[in-house]
Amino acid sequence: MLNPLPQPPSLPHDTECGSLGPDSQQHSSTSSNNIPEEMATAKTPSGDAGSPPSPGQAAPVMEPVGPSNEPLDPPIDRYDPRNWAMFTPATRRDKHLERARILLSEWRDNTWLAHYKSQPFGPPGILPDTVLTALATRTSYRALEDIRDLRWILAKRHATEVLKLLENLDREVALDDMREEKSKREAEDIRKKAREDEREHERIRKVLEAAKKREEAAVRKAAEEARKTRLRAIKEAAKLIGRRQKEVRAEETKARKRAGKEAEKSVLVLILVLVLAPSNVLVSRTA
Repeated sequence: MLNPLPQPPSLPHDTECGSLGPDSQQHSSTSSNNIPEEMATAKTPSGDAGSPPSPGQAAPVMEPVGPSNEPLDPPIDRYDPRNWAMFTPATRRDKHLERARILLSEWRDNTWLAHYKSQPFGPPGILPDTVLTALATRTSYRALEDIRDLRWILAKRHATEVLKLLENLDREVALDDMREEKSKREAEDIRKKAREDEREHERIRKVLEAAKKREEAAVRKAAEEARKTRLRAIKEAAKLIGRRQKEVRAEETKARKRAGKEAEKSVLVLILVLVLAPSNVLVSRTA
C-alpha cells in the first residue's frame, strides 16, 4: 500500500478544472516544503546521447556496412496474437476512446479513494483531465519517457500502472479487431475459393461441351463421308454394270453377227451341195 502524501499545495495544472478542494489554499503556505519528489517538476536529463565523446573516452567502433549473408526475416504472421500491436492505431477513436476514458476515470477515482481521499484535492489532482484526455487518445505513450511532455506530476509514481492498464485495453481491443478481420478474411477466402471453383467448374463444363460438340461434329462428318463414299461406290458400280452390259450386248451382237455369217456359209455350202449333187449322181449312173 502506497504511503499517503503530506498536505500538498493546490496543483497549478488543476486550477483550470476547478476540481481541487476549497481548503487547499489554506494549506499552501504551510506545505510548500513538503511536496514529494513526484510532485516536483521533472528534471531535464543532464546527459546528451548525441554529444561527442570526451577526450578520455574511447570512440565507439563502427562496424563496416556491407552485404550480409544472414537469411531474410520470415514473413510476419498478421494474425499471430503476439503481433496484436499491428492492429492498434495511433489514436483511439469511438468506442475504443470511450473505453479508455472510462478506464482512466475509474482508476483515478479508485486510486483517490484508496490513497488520497484525505488530501485537499479531488481525483483530478492525481490525474488531470488534460493528461487523462491525452493518455486516452494517443497510443504512442508506452513508457515514462514518452509522457514527459504531459507535465504529469505523479507520473513517476503512477505512469507505469496507468500505461499497463491502457496496454491491456489496447491488447484486448486489438485482439478483437484481429479476430474480426481474420474471420472476414477467412469468409472472403471461402467466397473467393467458391468463385474460383465455380469458374473452374464452368471452364470444365465448357471444355466438355466443346469436346462433345467436336465429337458430334466428327461423327456427323464421318457419317457424311461414309454416305458420300457409298454414293461414289454406287455410282462406280452403276458405271461398271453399264459398261459390262454394253460389253455383253456388244458380245451378243458380235456373236449374232458371227452366227449369221456362219449360217450364211452353211446355206451357201448346202446350196452348192444341192447344186452339184445331181450332176454327180448322173455321172455315176451313166458310168
